[in-house]
Amino acid sequence: MNKSDILLNSINAFYILPENRTILKELLNKTGGISLRNLEWFITNYSKKNNLTYKTRDGKLFSVHCAYKSSLDGYSKKLFDPFCRSNKMQYIVPGTSDKISTTVAQLNFIRWCIKNSVVDYIRNHHSDLFNKGGILQKVIPV
Repeated sequence: MNKSDILLNSINAFYILPENRTILKELLNKTGGISLRNLEWFITNYSKKNNLTYKTRDGKLFSVHCAYKSSLDGYSKKLFDPFCRSNKMQYIVPGTSDKISTTVAQLNFIRWCIKNSVVDYIRNHHSDLFNKGGILQKVIPV
């Protein structure tokens, strides 16, 4: 078993939860109001520029850009990437018969965004992020 197989087992356990797989499908199908490009821009640019820290669902203090850099160092782009830059696979979403074309790296990145309340933060501050004039230039209806 290689690193990506081990990671995929952990990812499958995460996406078996209905709320997690719903967010996954919304992001990949572009139906939830947030695109992968929005997530990536928010994490790599907005959070760095604004030194963004907030409390996650479980109450821990989370520094977005710092945690992202740490995860990127730990996983590398091969296993942590919002975009499908490596070998795509047909992923059967756990608990469904839905198949999506994606990579382990993309599934892992989205899992990180869900676990660390990044998706929640963007949804809860949607209008503020627009007013600051940067993040979500392309609006996807919510």
